[in-house]
Amino acid sequence: MVVSILCYMLGIPATICYLIQNEMKKKFLLFLFSISLVLGWGITMVAIERNASTCFFGLAYAIIGTYIIQRELDFELAFWDKMVLLSMPLIYLFLSTSIQWVGFSHFLMNPIFIGLTMLSVGLIRFKNKYPFTPIFFLLSTAMFYSFFLFPSWEKIESRAEVRPFSAVETQENKLDSKDEKEIILSDFLFVNHLLDTVNLNPRSRYVLLETWNETCIPCLESIEDLAGFYDENENQFEVYFLYENRKKEIRENYKEIFSFSKIETKDRILVDLNQDLYRALGIQGYPYFLIFNPEGELVYQHYGYLSSKKKELIQEISDVVGLD
Repeated sequence: MVVSILCYMLGIPATICYLIQNEMKKKFLLFLFSISLVLGWGITMVAIERNASTCFFGLAYAIIGTYIIQRELDFELAFWDKMVLLSMPLIYLFLSTSIQWVGFSHFLMNPIFIGLTMLSVGLIRFKNKYPFTPIFFLLSTAMFYSFFLFPSWEKIESRAEVRPFSAVETQENKLDSKDEKEIILSDFLFVNHLLDTVNLNPRSRYVLLETWNETCIPCLESIEDLAGFYDENENQFEVYFLYENRKKEIRENYKEIFSFSKIETKDRILVDLNQDLYRALGIQGYPYFLIFNPEGELVYQHYGYLSSKKKELIQEISDVVGLD
């Protein structure tokens, strides 16, 4: 993958420089480079397999590619040429943040925003054929961000989607007992607050598993909104907050998971060992509300949470577990 990224980084700017011959073609090829930035950043900073190293390659591509193009054009890019080059990253940043706005501090740590900033600095500071100082500064900054700040951004990046809660969806959440994929709760292993590996045997009561992740905004809302409902009915059905994360090293950070401040009852926290339950269900994202009957059979599941639909969800859960 690293070799492919390196070829991508060097090949596209070099090809564009070779093809530039007239003014209109210049603008078109600058726009092509702008598109390549978005594609490159999507692969190195946004894709599921992203990491600190790929993030650095994505930022370095913007820095080096900008320098190569500026050098071949004798550092005489006009204002509108620069705007053409910045166009697609600007649109990409706008669309990505408008779809999911988490907060201003999160926005400032966004790798697309960082890449756009470095691209802009390069367009301003690269003024001669030997801009060693600005290149060194930008590459050093890119390395610092990638290996020290990018992991923090990635940690708080919410991947949960929230679908509208509707009466139709509610009916579909009640699983047919004849469903071919039979999920039995006791077949799965979890890690509890004592760091023991356990399985759950409902026996005489229903069990509700609410999946969560500290980066998931809807999860945090549901944990707070439903706490009173869970406490009032703790003798009627069992509730556990099941931690999910696709990254094993984060999923095994038990100290942080079991000290999570928004969940006061620590013995309700479980970790899905190896994400076996999620894999068996073929699902991803959070929060999921999964209810198992006293025989341990999965009888209900609902995905997503909206505070405005709190009462509807509580009613659904109450109906399934048989509350008066």
